[in-house]
Parts: sequence; structure tokens; C-alpha cells
Amino acid sequence: MTEPVEFSPSCPIPQSNYPQILLAHGGGGRLMHQLIEQTIVPAFRNP
Repeated sequence: MTEPVEFSPSCPIPQSNYPQILLAHGGGGRLMHQLIEQTIVPAFRNP
């Protein structure tokens, strides 16, 4: 008999600096927070 293959659907080292907006940014988690802080907030700051 063969042994069952272990499967891990998570990414062991998630990347946090993406050059484009991804579907993951819409989850409301860390990537969404980072997108807002690095892209949207600076665009709406008063000069």
C-alpha cells in the first residue's frame, strides 16, 4: 500500500508587496489594510 500524501493548502511564506491589486486584497485582512494604508490614504491626504 502507498502512504497518503500530505496536503497543505496554505502558503508557507506569504508575499506582502504585490505590484497589482489581487482578489486577496478584498478579504478585509492584512492585505486590505496594507492596500488602504499604502495606496488610498496617501492619495487623499491634504497637500
